[in-house]
Amino acid sequence: MSSQAVGSGTGFLIREPFTQLPTSHTEFSSFESSSVTLKLLYLIQENRYSIYIVLLRLPPSPNLFFVFLDQFNSFLSFAATTSHEFIITGDFNIHLDNQSDHATSQFFSLLSSFNLTQHVNFPTRNQNHILDLVITSSDSLLAPSLSTTHCSPSDHFPIFTKLSVDRTPLPPPTFHSFRRLYSIDINSFLSDLRCCRLITNPTNSLGSLLIAYNTTLSFLLDKHAPVVTKFSSRKSKSNPRFISTLRAFKSTVRRAKNIWKRTHSAPDWSSFKSLRNRYQNFILASKKQYYSNLVCSSSDNPRLLWQTINKLLHRNSSSPLPTCTSASALADSLASFFIDKIFKLRLSL
Repeated sequence: MSSQAVGSGTGFLIREPFTQLPTSHTEFSSFESSSVTLKLLYLIQENRYSIYIVLLRLPPSPNLFFVFLDQFNSFLSFAATTSHEFIITGDFNIHLDNQSDHATSQFFSLLSSFNLTQHVNFPTRNQNHILDLVITSSDSLLAPSLSTTHCSPSDHFPIFTKLSVDRTPLPPPTFHSFRRLYSIDINSFLSDLRCCRLITNPTNSLGSLLIAYNTTLSFLLDKHAPVVTKFSSRKSKSNPRFISTLRAFKSTVRRAKNIWKRTHSAPDWSSFKSLRNRYQNFILASKKQYYSNLVCSSSDNPRLLWQTINKLLHRNSSSPLPTCTSASALADSLASFFIDKIFKLRLSL
């Protein structure tokens, strides 16, 4: 993608055999951007992932900064909610090393609202400014390792980014026990119950009757539905967005994939690809519907609504209380503060 200015612009240089999806160019009046989606060639948490890479350049024009903030906000509304891992990099022409600058604070505030992290913490220009950035989601599995070199004919230093994947370890293996209550033969269970001493020869004492009741039912349960213990190598949380319709459609896609792997024919490949694309669209639609319902369900309660939004954006609210050694010390300090304040107010009157 070429820029209006001579010698500037954004673009990708990718080795030809690398698996990639089509590159796209997004037009904005305040900045230039190019993007490409690459398929990762390994598994992350037993799922195949893609990485969405955005290359961005903001021309050095202070008059367009507020336009840039508005358009970059719209751009992040899409990029930060994509189903892929993503990374945003490029020349932003904002002095991020100057924390007192108003533009810098507004830019950091925008990143924070989308739960994004900026990783460059060293100068990227010969005037010791940080202008070139690498941005990922704060919850991303990607762990960028950055380096640079000052041997550059340009006034900007190149940033070399090496991406590694932080694999979240699975929970330790556990044992879980259960009874197959649905497999109990009701007639046989009732027959054994009629023959037990609880029915044929009940005691007169309430305590003895309660003990006989518990003992008899425990014995019958152990006989007709004994405890089964199984070894579980992993435990995963259920996903409320993954509804039964998606689960059934996923099985259809798998069957189509297995058929294509056996035949390698063009019609079977076309059928599998069509089902796979529909499945991806269904997943996105399900996520949008789930999040929409989640927000709408708390729209009448502003406090619950903000809690829901913060949870979706993985924001952790800090405690409003100051740090203290004990709760009683904090209470005494607060009481002393108000006593001193009231005493000073009386003196002023």
